[in-house]
Amino acid sequence: MSDWILDTLHFLQSPPGVGICSGLATGGLGAGIANGIQQREANVFPVLYSGIDRVTEPNNAARFYAACSDMTMAVTEAWNAGRAAKKDEAMLKHLQGGRLTRYGQEVFVQGKLLLGELQQHMELLNVLRNAVNELQGAWEYDSTDNYRTETYTETYTDSDGNTQTRTETRQVYEDTDHYFTFDRTSASRACAGVDAVLTFDPHAMYEPKLGAYEVEPDTTTGDAGTGGPYRSRGSKAAPGSRTEREYVRDTVLEDRKAQVSDQQLTEFLNVWLQFANLSGALARTSQGVDALRRAAPQSKPTMMESAPSYHYNTTSTSHSGPIGYQAAQVMLDNGQVAFSNLNDALSTIGACTARGELLAKIGRGEFPEDWEAEKFAEKTLDVAVECYLASFPDSPLKMDQRVRSSKTLWTALIAGFLGGLAGLLIHPQSGLVTW
Repeated sequence: MSDWILDTLHFLQSPPGVGICSGLATGGLGAGIANGIQQREANVFPVLYSGIDRVTEPNNAARFYAACSDMTMAVTEAWNAGRAAKKDEAMLKHLQGGRLTRYGQEVFVQGKLLLGELQQHMELLNVLRNAVNELQGAWEYDSTDNYRTETYTETYTDSDGNTQTRTETRQVYEDTDHYFTFDRTSASRACAGVDAVLTFDPHAMYEPKLGAYEVEPDTTTGDAGTGGPYRSRGSKAAPGSRTEREYVRDTVLEDRKAQVSDQQLTEFLNVWLQFANLSGALARTSQGVDALRRAAPQSKPTMMESAPSYHYNTTSTSHSGPIGYQAAQVMLDNGQVAFSNLNDALSTIGACTARGELLAKIGRGEFPEDWEAEKFAEKTLDVAVECYLASFPDSPLKMDQRVRSSKTLWTALIAGFLGGLAGLLIHPQSGLVTW
């Protein structure tokens, strides 16, 4: 046996060698456990259909968000089936059972109808965009930080052990010049833009009223998985299908021993109603417009009384600006709140409507030409999950859980190696430290 092999064996049997091996083993074991947990989570996505057939006279908003949720659930259920079989083909076969096409078409149809209901909001969005743009152009702010060169002396020890001094220089902050330039033409257009916004009353416009609905659990058959939410209530479950309670237990809680109460089941069934982003976005849009309405009577004339330019020199790198600038910022902040929330809600509906059409085609086996065949399963899941996360951004259902196991494994192994190396460096027999 060669000398280096013998040396290695002796080292591995020594305390420092044991430290290295223990660190690597701990890291590898931790990585294996973490990776196993993450893969388990990534292999089981939540599946719980909306139960829209139990909602009395649902409006277009309810039908759209129910379809968005159900479309995603059709994909996650197929994904779970594919992971269980360890074959993407199993997922793709599951997708082509007709359900995904039905829900995708429902999203496409209801999305267009909902956007029609929100026509006034689209008009409001356009005038908000114009007002925000003009308010941003009403003022220009620039600043210059000023520094002085300071000379100082420091001492150091040279290679012979003698104390020496040397002179150095450094830049020291002194003050800041703040420049505010007022564009009266843009400001006049901004005032007109604000007036245009205030001709709208969001409180009198379309309201989705999703909070008025509630889905009651189907505790008789609860077959959300076989017929989906559009089956007639009370129809018998197919052999081997799961009840709604079992879907919560197995795919939401991921605990087959969990006892799911009626209250828990009701809460999870109503997630799509409670967390649809349109309700909150429209409420925040109304709040922004209301705040703008309160500020405008004083802020507009204050802004228009501004001088062409202002200069301030202060010992702070920030400045609140002249009163006319502050008035414009109040209107701008409120306008941006209204605009960003309304823009997010409407663009999400539009994007999900388009994705509904895409997923309906995938349900018929028609995949985009630029998709690689080996990525069909992952890309389909990503499209559905992105639609869900955009529509229900605060949902408690764990939809965004795909991980890259190799990164987790590599990070944990590195951590284990460093832990073992630390043990080696401080061990008295390593010869690397003096005790």
